[in-house]
Amino acid sequence: MQEMLTSLSTYGYVIVFLYSLGGGMVAIIAAGVLAHLGKMDITVSIVLAAAANAIGDTLLFYVSRYNRAAVMPYL
Repeated sequence: MQEMLTSLSTYGYVIVFLYSLGGGMVAIIAAGVLAHLGKMDITVSIVLAAAANAIGDTLLFYVSRYNRAAVMPYL
């Protein structure tokens, strides 16, 4: 458990960004727990999660809009 908290506190912001890029909200809950423990800053985590979510939604929109034929078999 301690190893997981150490790795999350080391790479926590990167993990929050990448996980939120796909629209996941579990990472922000983990960031909240780590912020309560004093390992992360909750403000930075929320801003990163919001930015990653907006970027991910925009990327998915443009991929589906301009490559509809390539995306449709996966839906």
